[in-house]
Amino acid sequence: MTDKSYHISELIKLAKRDNNKKRPFLLVNPLQGKHIPASPKESLNLFEKLFLKLNQNYPQNKFLIIGFAETATAIGAAVSVLCPQGSYYIHTTREIVEKSEYLYFTEAHSHATEQKLVKDNLKDLISKTDRIVFVEDEITTGNTILDIAKLLRKEYNDLQLNFTILSIVSGVNEDNRKKLNLETINHIYEVSFKAENMEKLYNYNYENSLCHQLEVKNDIIVEEHRITDNSNPRKGIEVNEYKKSCGFLVNEIMKKLENQNYKGKKILVLGTEEFMYPAMLLGEKIEREWSCEKVRFHATTRSPILPSSEENYPLNSRYELISLYDKDRVTYLYNLEKYDKVIIVHDSSQVEIEIGLKSLCSALVKNNCEDISIFHWGNGNENFL
Repeated sequence: MTDKSYHISELIKLAKRDNNKKRPFLLVNPLQGKHIPASPKESLNLFEKLFLKLNQNYPQNKFLIIGFAETATAIGAAVSVLCPQGSYYIHTTREIVEKSEYLYFTEAHSHATEQKLVKDNLKDLISKTDRIVFVEDEITTGNTILDIAKLLRKEYNDLQLNFTILSIVSGVNEDNRKKLNLETINHIYEVSFKAENMEKLYNYNYENSLCHQLEVKNDIIVEEHRITDNSNPRKGIEVNEYKKSCGFLVNEIMKKLENQNYKGKKILVLGTEEFMYPAMLLGEKIEREWSCEKVRFHATTRSPILPSSEENYPLNSRYELISLYDKDRVTYLYNLEKYDKVIIVHDSSQVEIEIGLKSLCSALVKNNCEDISIFHWGNGNENFL
């Protein structure tokens, strides 16, 4: 754990969304481990600092942590595993979770507006905990949180619900803060910023040559290692159980890789869309235990963002991919570098996953990342389609 104090410039980089008129800008966090490759150790240090702020405010509470897909699932998970026993973690999803019912809500500014929260075990989890904590990378207005809080109060009007927002950065202005206060929603965050008129800040040139179109090389051999586990944070899971499951995954992968020499090598651990935290945890252990030159973690994403080669702009390349979770969905990978070893970790249950894996591996090979290992984490059944 670090006592580091963060400056806003370390936690926010402004980027331009691709063809989104509702909110043309996007705040990219270099330490989040999503769009920009990050040191997994530094990311987890930041997330731990968020937990300590939460714990200082509510030292005796058991929490239901709700992480927001797809960008904040790692943050929510990292906070949750530090919570007291008897706390639970669940994250929102845009996937179809088999044989489940949902609460639906929207993120009006997002590229994919529909969000879902699996309600199968939700009432039970709420009743066992003291406080619901919504975890996000950044809060600009708080409107999405207000909507889901009202939805939960309507759905579970026989329960006493206490809400808190936990985010790395906050752009909530005074008017929106009053709205949150009226709903008795406290907001804890690391740093604040002024969100007004941010559109004026990105006068960059965006270059099509930096956008690499979808490519699937059929001569790439895709070989997966399967690791079986029953954990599914989309349905909710007790935090100690989730911590043990993630530790099991990490240890199993490390065993399979231990005979290879990575001393002085550059390593990338790559998560996929909503599946981030277990892969980030793997990256942190590699960074801590192996003598690598550099270890980085980030993840594929649904977010279409324009790249630029101009100085200070955060995203300088974009690869278009086929999703591992839906062969008709386009996803993206940003700021890809050359690595000596790439480790992909995913939890897709799709039958037709091979084309998605081949498109991802094609992008990696095109960027001279040729040593690739793929690990699939699942229970052998169809948890989500």
